[in-house]
Amino acid sequence: MLSESSLQVLLVDDDEELRELLATRLAASGHSVTVASDGLQAVRLARAGRPDVIVLDMVMPAMSGWEALPLLRSLGPGKRPRVIALSGNDDARSRERAFELGCDEYIVKSDAPEALAGALRAVQLRSQSRT
Repeated sequence: MLSESSLQVLLVDDDEELRELLATRLAASGHSVTVASDGLQAVRLARAGRPDVIVLDMVMPAMSGWEALPLLRSLGPGKRPRVIALSGNDDARSRERAFELGCDEYIVKSDAPEALAGALRAVQLRSQSRT
């Protein structure tokens, strides 16, 4: 059973091993996790499920996170999900571009498990303080 502070997370990454690792950790932390392997799937699932948080790999086949992000940001009325960029690139330009396109956080894949847990705790705290 999910707690009131659990989040609906859409986890999008084409790396199956990393996707499974992160999904398992998020679920163990009490979050409800839906997974997608590319940007096209992410947009479809986000429209249907309205997640609280989207963890979005930026480099994927079919549709990259860079291409999916504007579509995810224009989903229409309703709550606006937090978007956390997940990238193998740890350079200033990639970070700037992600924030310019509307990401709320930027996490480098090598730091993903710990950094993602911290980012989701911050989202939970923000949502608890609003209630």
